[in-house]
Amino acid sequence: MKNLKYFPFERNRYFYGKLLSVDDFEAEQRYMNDKRRMLNRFLYGTGVVCGMQVVEVDDLTVSLERGLALDFSGREIVVASPVTKRLSAIEGFSRYAASGEERQELYLCIAYDEQMKEPIHNISRVNDEQEEEFNKYQEGYRLFVTEEEPDSEGEQISELYENIQTVFQGNGIRIRQKVPKYIQSNTEAEITIFVEKTEQTKPVSFSYQMNLSCVEQQENHVAVISFDENQFAPSDTYVFQSCIRAKAVENIEGYLEVIPNSFVLTIGEDTKRDLIKGRFSVSITDTDVRHMILKNYYAAAMEDILKNTYEQAIYLARLKVIRAGDAYVIDGVENLPYKQYVWNNILSGAMESIRLGENSVGKQIDHAHMTGMSSNTALPEQRMEIRTGSTIIDLGVGGITGQRFCSGEIIHELGLGEVFVSLGLSRGVQENNQVIYGSRDVFEDSACPKVELAARVNMEKGSFVIGVKCLEQVDARRLRVYWMAVKDKTLQRQEKKIIHLSVRPDIVNLQVRESCYFEAVIGDEVQRHVKWSVKEEEGGIIDTNGCYTAPNQSGVYEVMAASQEDQQLKAAAFVIVRDII
Repeated sequence: MKNLKYFPFERNRYFYGKLLSVDDFEAEQRYMNDKRRMLNRFLYGTGVVCGMQVVEVDDLTVSLERGLALDFSGREIVVASPVTKRLSAIEGFSRYAASGEERQELYLCIAYDEQMKEPIHNISRVNDEQEEEFNKYQEGYRLFVTEEEPDSEGEQISELYENIQTVFQGNGIRIRQKVPKYIQSNTEAEITIFVEKTEQTKPVSFSYQMNLSCVEQQENHVAVISFDENQFAPSDTYVFQSCIRAKAVENIEGYLEVIPNSFVLTIGEDTKRDLIKGRFSVSITDTDVRHMILKNYYAAAMEDILKNTYEQAIYLARLKVIRAGDAYVIDGVENLPYKQYVWNNILSGAMESIRLGENSVGKQIDHAHMTGMSSNTALPEQRMEIRTGSTIIDLGVGGITGQRFCSGEIIHELGLGEVFVSLGLSRGVQENNQVIYGSRDVFEDSACPKVELAARVNMEKGSFVIGVKCLEQVDARRLRVYWMAVKDKTLQRQEKKIIHLSVRPDIVNLQVRESCYFEAVIGDEVQRHVKWSVKEEEGGIIDTNGCYTAPNQSGVYEVMAASQEDQQLKAAAFVIVRDII
């Protein structure tokens, strides 16, 4: 079944006296299967729906749990019962064993498969022809291991908002770079670099440069990426970030292009230059990045969504294997290394409910609990408003003394102005039964990593960034930080009195179909991030730049402006439209 195209759809037309053949019945099955698989592919995507966890049983054996997955053509793959196998007994291992590599990464994959079953006598076959046929197809799957990475990771969620490319591969190492596809104007973003040592045992360091367009690194138009393995804890995989900033431009396409001859690689004591390549496009936008993702996804052609509709496997796990002659040992299992998951409405709804529960509007500090006052002393707590949540900070392979890490930008949803942020650290990513606030040296039995936490609040954007500094070597790869943002409502009311949005001109006379420009200002400063609208349905039109065009009918109409940064900042102007004399 190599041709996995769905179209065209054809179904039987029945009528009395119709003679049905094998082709007719196959067309009936094909029509129903193609329709269902098309909906699976378009509505749900590709990957594991539930289950299918790969567990290391012992040094030689892995187990695959029960589960459901959808492949790249929308076909269902069902593992009805757990499967336990020696790695050497799985298809593809013999080819790997013949390679002679002492250490290698293998991928455990699953693919749709179907087999014919129930042989029966075929009365239509005579003489020397085959007299036996199979009565049914049994849908199933096949497991195999491979050293090859997938040709394409498929239409996964991450592909909608980030671009990952391999910029160098050779000498036993591979360097990949991840760049966001969209960056909001005049804001910071991170480049993530992945360094994987596949067959290299000597320490590695390298550096290369990139030409920047519409983005900058510390006000420079050339970005420098450098790595020194000696500054990290020993590992086979390293991850680090470099910060860039979008320039104050809007709705324009920028890029980051690797300078091919700038690559300098040092392995042990040997230094060499090599050619590398990579060009990353990035869209600088004045709107929310989420809106751009939705807009471009819905505008994508059907061919783009179905570009990977051919025979491909789902990569269930990355297996680290150590070999010595004919013997081997499984050194670790990483489930779903390419994040091939399928999200459904139930899961999305549950995650949204949790998000709303953690950041629900109107949540207030339990002032009596914090101060020890009785519950009758209720007046002070009405002044305060809080939001709470947690975030995970990725340390890559861990952190060394003095190394610093930062979270992404966190929107606290308390609006603009002064906000107090309190931070706490849990013992682990999954453990939340013990959270330490303040100094971690106070409790001698605390198992929390020795790190220092800080929050940098941006009062103009209503957000903050959490920073972590390692006070000693930290072995953990990720830290979960709990935060609580607090704002005094009386300060918010004072801000509203000080900040006032207005539209100029506030009143204008026009003739039908005549145009004019409006500006939204705070004081004398023109505001760019404003949403324009006309209150009346047939009261004319206004574009994003404030250009208003009067309707064909005379009357008095209201033009409204609302700040995109603070929804409570609004203003209006009136247009008097008269017929042409």
